[in-house]
Amino acid sequence: MGYIKKYSDKRLISKKKEQEESALFFERAIQVFQEYPYSIESNKYISNINRLNIAHLFPKRKYKSVQYNLKNVILLTGDEHTRFDTLLDKMNFEKLEQEFRAWNLIKKQMIELLPFIEERGNLYLKFSDYVESN
Repeated sequence: MGYIKKYSDKRLISKKKEQEESALFFERAIQVFQEYPYSIESNKYISNINRLNIAHLFPKRKYKSVQYNLKNVILLTGDEHTRFDTLLDKMNFEKLEQEFRAWNLIKKQMIELLPFIEERGNLYLKFSDYVESN
């Protein structure tokens, strides 16, 4: 009995290339953050930096144009990363402002990324509106 392939051969090659690019990006980001291995939020020392500590400002799954841009990532503890992603996914900028002492630095970094973003998703649009109104 035959089976149906989950991905075409062409898609498998593309997926493999994407995984390799992602691995190289995270490897490079870890090297960069090892120069100053402290959370941008709490200034806690992170002894073993890994992917869990690298938070994307504009999610890599939706903003492909900046997914491998080092300006699109910050260093956070695991718990901070989880909370940051939760609030960012909800586009709750006011809560980010209240809960994250480093929000002004993070916001500035996100503003600097705006000209490089090709996708016009909800986060891009709502963040742009938030910046204009503040």
